[in-house]
Amino acid sequence: MKAEEYKDILNHYMYRFKLEHTDEYHNYIKLKYFYTKNSEITVDNIIKLVCEGEKVDIEDMKRTGRNRNLNIQPRQIASYLITKHIKGLTLESIGKALRNEPLDHATVIHANKTINNLIDTDKRMKNKLIHYEDIIKAWKE
Repeated sequence: MKAEEYKDILNHYMYRFKLEHTDEYHNYIKLKYFYTKNSEITVDNIIKLVCEGEKVDIEDMKRTGRNRNLNIQPRQIASYLITKHIKGLTLESIGKALRNEPLDHATVIHANKTINNLIDTDKRMKNKLIHYEDIIKAWKE
């Protein structure tokens, strides 16, 4: 992709979502247009996407601990997206994929509720999820 095409795409999305130019948003555009080539909707791909978008190492996300930015919120986002886009998985199997020590099914339910609440109350989180959804939809094409 040429620099001019990238700039046009970036400006389109900035206008569409009424966002300011930030490094965070540039990261999402790069993810959308460079990461989506020949990807399938799998648990591992969703985890990789979220970790890349949140700038977190996969092992850090899967590590036990209570650091909100390092592992809790990325894990919650991944849980929400996996539950929404991959049908037929049990909550226990989703929890096992998201952490080195399996998460209880209630923790996965709580993570999904938390993200749903954040979508309603936090514009930044809503926009993040819109971008992740756009990328996952591109995998279907």
